[in-house]
Amino acid sequence: MDSELYKTIELTIKEIETNLKDSNGTGIYFSPELYVAFCLGKDIAKNRQLIFGNTNIEWQREIDLGNGGPTDIIFKSNEHYTVIELKLRGTYESYKADIEKLKRLKIQSDKYFCVLLDSFTKENDNRLLKFEEEYHQVLTKIGHTSFPTWNNWYRQQVYCNLNLYKVN
Repeated sequence: MDSELYKTIELTIKEIETNLKDSNGTGIYFSPELYVAFCLGKDIAKNRQLIFGNTNIEWQREIDLGNGGPTDIIFKSNEHYTVIELKLRGTYESYKADIEKLKRLKIQSDKYFCVLLDSFTKENDNRLLKFEEEYHQVLTKIGHTSFPTWNNWYRQQVYCNLNLYKVN
């Protein structure tokens, strides 16, 4: 499940990147986070047989599961949930808040944290390295990929570092 989920997320993010580059010369960071979450949810739902092993999956979004506010992407099968918190850019504190929110979840679930880190290098920067170190006991990295993108907040090349973590 994890590798197919990551592949779907990676393909969706790269498709958004390509579409924005072709249409207005920007990149993934031009998109609002809610749009990216919607696109991810749509493509995960489309690939639900491959990812979850069945089609009896209900896609929900922006639902409050009682753990500190709405969850970005939710899939429900019977009484089991797959929940994904998404951060587009963000700060160390915002990453930490999403992990704590996922840790508070009381329902039977697979929990994921997906971050699209904006960095000046192809590697994750100190925000994510510090985050990974602090939460190493609850995080399992599923995948990482990096690609150059345009971000109109900066004057030099910026990279999107896509990371998906499973939260234990």
